[in-house]
Amino acid sequence: MRFIFFLLFLPAVLFGQQKTTLLQLQREHVDLRFGMFVHFNINTYYPGWGNDRVDPKMFNPTALDCKQWAKAAKSAGIKYAILTTKHHDGFALWPSKQTPPNSMPPYTIAQSSVPNRDVVQEYVDAFRSEGILPGLYFSMWDVANGIGGPFLQTDTIDWNKVKPYILGQIKELLGGKYGQIPVFVVDGYMWKMGHRQIPYQEIRSLVKSLQPNCLFIDHNGGIPWEVDVVYFEEPLGIQAPDRNTFAACQGQTISNGWFWDESCADSSKLKSVKDIMSHLNRLEPLYTNFIINCPPNRAGLLDKAIVDRLAAVGKLWKPNLKRKPLPIQQPIMEHPVTPVSATATSCNAMFAIDGMNDWKKGPRYQTLWQSDCILPQSITIDLGTEYKNIDMLMYLPRKDSANTTGCITTYTIYVSNNGKSFRRVFKGKWAADQTIKRAQFAPQTARYIQLEVIDAIGGQAVIGELTIGSNKNEVKTTKSI
Repeated sequence: MRFIFFLLFLPAVLFGQQKTTLLQLQREHVDLRFGMFVHFNINTYYPGWGNDRVDPKMFNPTALDCKQWAKAAKSAGIKYAILTTKHHDGFALWPSKQTPPNSMPPYTIAQSSVPNRDVVQEYVDAFRSEGILPGLYFSMWDVANGIGGPFLQTDTIDWNKVKPYILGQIKELLGGKYGQIPVFVVDGYMWKMGHRQIPYQEIRSLVKSLQPNCLFIDHNGGIPWEVDVVYFEEPLGIQAPDRNTFAACQGQTISNGWFWDESCADSSKLKSVKDIMSHLNRLEPLYTNFIINCPPNRAGLLDKAIVDRLAAVGKLWKPNLKRKPLPIQQPIMEHPVTPVSATATSCNAMFAIDGMNDWKKGPRYQTLWQSDCILPQSITIDLGTEYKNIDMLMYLPRKDSANTTGCITTYTIYVSNNGKSFRRVFKGKWAADQTIKRAQFAPQTARYIQLEVIDAIGGQAVIGELTIGSNKNEVKTTKSI
């Protein structure tokens, strides 16, 4: 009997977790409706954002109680949570055994004032005990360990140097010790260094290999691009649009900031019950979960004002169980390939494959390939080696408000194995608007993909981002590595 009980509680990944369809996972996720972010890390004790290392012994929660967090969440009707296992400052809330790059000493809870604790373990255990699904957050931008620089600096990452550390930490978090994780949220990535500096292909593939049913979310991904669920970061002014039908979530903080400050203890400075209810009621029909961030204080507890606010919400809010299921979703690039370079008939083609989020806030966020005003124009992407099962191209138009100049409308796709002789595999048309475009064609074996722009609004081609790969099939190189 004990053996059977033991088997029931072993992580499913150890048995080869059977993959559920992405649509089913998305539907189950949006049906949760209400989530809680838990920002708790070194910034709880040392205010700042993306700072250099501080003394890890500053992390000293004298009354840490994840069960208190979980009970407060349950009182509100919250169904899942997300813990900041490592934020931009690189401090790990678990005793990571990975060796930091750049000759840095370890920077984890094992070097803190509570070296024998494991906040990640305590968190997942406490929330599961209350019937709440525990998700994890992990920042790619990691100033303390030299993975990226200051906030306004454009990062150049030596992937070969930092790869063992990043992948090793993800394996520690998702490899089975902490059980099944429903959502894995990355941050400091799409907007800071892009999905090419740290190859998105490798990160996503690793997450899915460790936890097939884990939904992959980018905290800065306010567009349905390469992610399983769209995330709208409300403090940046990004919210779910009216009539949204993408599987999505929207994050907002209950207090003045993501991490704890004095406002957390003052009920007059928290989001009101009315405001939280308004968010829940607006977002529910938009298939967008509302995630309220509730930061624990320096003792490791949620302040009474937050606990009381959550309980008050729970007394009033009830989900609308008559809402129709999430509609069938547009196909995404489940198996992207990270390209090595791009060339074009005019201008800087590398802007089209830099992996930045190219959101609508202007030059700091948009890196656009803009052709000259003579069409046709073409852009050729080099995948670095020959791959099998290439069957999809996704195109992100420019996103600055109401500016459709350059949106591609008529196009042709070619492939090549040598970069010299190309064969046509698809010709099509896209709507003359700013929605994400996709082209699906018969699976190809190729190293080079060429997009020829036949026509575009204003007679000029503009590309925010291109990505190549496959919607469903695993993309494999034809050469042994």
